[in-house]
Amino acid sequence: MENESKSSTQDFFSGLSENAASALCYSLAFISGLVFLLMDKRERVRYNAAQSLVVFGLIFVASIVVGFLPLIGLIISPLLAVGSLLLWLFLIIRSYQGKDYKIVKVENLVNKVLGKV
Repeated sequence: MENESKSSTQDFFSGLSENAASALCYSLAFISGLVFLLMDKRERVRYNAAQSLVVFGLIFVASIVVGFLPLIGLIISPLLAVGSLLLWLFLIIRSYQGKDYKIVKVENLVNKVLGKV
């Protein structure tokens, strides 16, 4: 039964084009990034998954920290939400077009994540 589960997961990911899988890495922010990082073996998809995990994980932590700031948090929180929404859409569109965008500021962290998984 374990072999059936494993092969159906591989069949699911292999049925997706590389562009579609790369775009889906961003669909649920860091959650889908983690799933694709652990399940898909294609290098480009894994890079997008790791970038999604790092970028949206950092945004998630930043939004929690900003939420605790009394006055500044009320100003920064909506800006962070709009900025992360625009970044999310941009990354999905670019990766679906096959034109991956590497965020330079987090590239070292992404490479560390790829090296450990």
